[in-house]
Amino acid sequence: MLSVSLRLGFTQAAARIGIQSTAGKWEMQSPRAEVSITQQPAVLTIDQGPGQLDLDIYSARKALGFKTTTDMLADIGSQAKQVALEAVGRIVEEGNQMAAIQNHSNAIADIALQRQDMGPMPIKDYDAASYRPVQISYHPHETQLNWEVRGTEIHATTHTPIINYTPGQVEVYLDQKNWIQFNVTGQYMNMQY
Repeated sequence: MLSVSLRLGFTQAAARIGIQSTAGKWEMQSPRAEVSITQQPAVLTIDQGPGQLDLDIYSARKALGFKTTTDMLADIGSQAKQVALEAVGRIVEEGNQMAAIQNHSNAIADIALQRQDMGPMPIKDYDAASYRPVQISYHPHETQLNWEVRGTEIHATTHTPIINYTPGQVEVYLDQKNWIQFNVTGQYMNMQY
């Protein structure tokens, strides 16, 4: 009788899964705010009023002989006084010459010769011989400066942030199937299942 010795062996492998994950992603963009600044220029107002111009033509007209009756009489009176004072001075001088007649015997002849050269005593218009320009005076108006400072306007426009979210993914797959292998070995039998 034949004896058969059989041996049973098996090999196995566990199943293996694979996991592949992609992380989620945040994207955020924040646009810059827009700022506009407007500054109004200052305003300068200059008030330069008209000045005052004074013309005095009276002296010039008087020098040309255009006088009022009062001025004419005042000039004649002044000149008459001058003529009278000069006459008094001459009379005093002649008196002094006559008083010294004992020292100078020709005193009377000298006095007569001086009077011959004098001629008549006219009243002179002294202003007519002189030139007097028109008197001009100018008084400027005070300058006034007025400043008006205007404000500054600031306008800001903000923008909402732009946010994008990409969710993550998880992918599960079978990387290896599970399996079992049986081996039967013996003297007369060698089979695999």
